[in-house]
Amino acid sequence: FMVIESWLNEKATNENRGTVFGLYMMVTYASIMGGQMIVAGGDVKSASLFMITGILFCLSLLPTAVSTQSHPKPLQDVKLDVKGLYANSPVSAVACLLIGIANGAWGTLGAVYGARIGISTAEIALMMSLVVIAGAAMQLPAGRLSDTTDRRFVLAGAAFGAALFAVLVFLVEPRSGVFVILLTAAYGAFAYTLYSIAVAHANDHARAEDFVKVSG
Repeated sequence: FMVIESWLNEKATNENRGTVFGLYMMVTYASIMGGQMIVAGGDVKSASLFMITGILFCLSLLPTAVSTQSHPKPLQDVKLDVKGLYANSPVSAVACLLIGIANGAWGTLGAVYGARIGISTAEIALMMSLVVIAGAAMQLPAGRLSDTTDRRFVLAGAAFGAALFAVLVFLVEPRSGVFVILLTAAYGAFAYTLYSIAVAHANDHARAEDFVKVSG
């Protein structure tokens, strides 16, 4: 991810970086969903899924191998510089930290939450899937919007939307599977757009030679 994002930043400009990262995250989330669907449709006790994964990894090299675009600049050795990342963009540094905590917690405990409130296994799977799908669907609109206005406003709006639906889930304590799925999907639509906007904002202020450091 670090190499891909630094390459994208090298090609993107401040005028289209939000859109570029929105498309990038949309493809990423769609691929994650595709991988989950493959697992659901295969035999996890056989080696077939590992073979399919290996084939897909090989196929992923083809677009880069046949591309006529210029190659990225050679990567430089970089070290983690938390102070420098914060100095580059305090908003993005804090946002990425909080986004990682929030989305990581949901990805780890979302299914546990569904089981605790008593919805079915099928509804839990649908809930977890729709959160990602909703987030993927919102990537491009949010990215384009951030290209036309201050990204911090878009970031704040998306954070407010995610917080609002998270609080609603907590206060309403829904037990209906459909209601839970709708609320959590709305949460995902906002929460899963935050990272791409925060990273785009950070790279708006970074020097070209610091793209790898910022992406890392």
